[in-house]
Amino acid sequence: MGMSWILTEDFDEYWDAAAAFLAMRPVHNTVQLTAAATVAALGSAAVGAAAPLYGWWPEAGRVVAALMHTPPYPVLLTALPGPGARAGARALADAVAARGRKLPGVNAAEPDAKAFAAAWCAVTGTRWQVHRETRLHLLAQLQPPRPGPGGAARIAGRDDAVILREWGAAFAAEVRNLAGFAPGVVQDWIDDKRMILWEAAGSAVAMAGISRTVSGVAPGRPGLRAAGSAPPRLRRGSNCRGQHAGAGARRPPGGAVHRPG
Repeated sequence: MGMSWILTEDFDEYWDAAAAFLAMRPVHNTVQLTAAATVAALGSAAVGAAAPLYGWWPEAGRVVAALMHTPPYPVLLTALPGPGARAGARALADAVAARGRKLPGVNAAEPDAKAFAAAWCAVTGTRWQVHRETRLHLLAQLQPPRPGPGGAARIAGRDDAVILREWGAAFAAEVRNLAGFAPGVVQDWIDDKRMILWEAAGSAVAMAGISRTVSGVAPGRPGLRAAGSAPPRLRRGSNCRGQHAGAGARRPPGGAVHRPG
């Protein structure tokens, strides 16, 4: 059976084709859904200077896989279907490489990340290695810490943009993100009142946020769906407990990020 990916730089074309498919598994596809919501709201320039690439794999009149690549981030890839996964990964690698596109890595469920990484390296003559393995946690019930931390939460404002960018960059470096926060995203969190700072003794000591709700799922921010973060020097238990309360009781399938080695 031949595998044929449709690739485009037109977001609307991709979204018209793949939105319903992605929404069928909103938890598993939350990263791609959230990235798509950001592009839809802010435009592709908000996620990077280079043109994004979108794609989907149609089979028997329906979409069975989808991808998004917004440089400089890894390509986001949904699960590849069944026995055709390896062939689909190779067909995708051939199609993306033919466009002369450079990929820093792939973010997908472990078997699909490995299949695509192997196919990409076979096509391009490079090598791959596991960069980071992650797991998505689902908040089932919020349980505030007792005793609670000292201080109080407040919604981040425009004057907080610098500290949010600095903390975001430090968080990205600490967890070895292949790239930091996308341009324009921090300001979007502030404008939409989706970023919170925890203050103690008159100073901000932790941050937490939430992405746009897409298909009933609202991933926590910043970073890899984390509920919150603080610089190491401020990371005392009481500072972060309020930001992380109840962060995840059930564990949906995890994923992996692979990059050329």
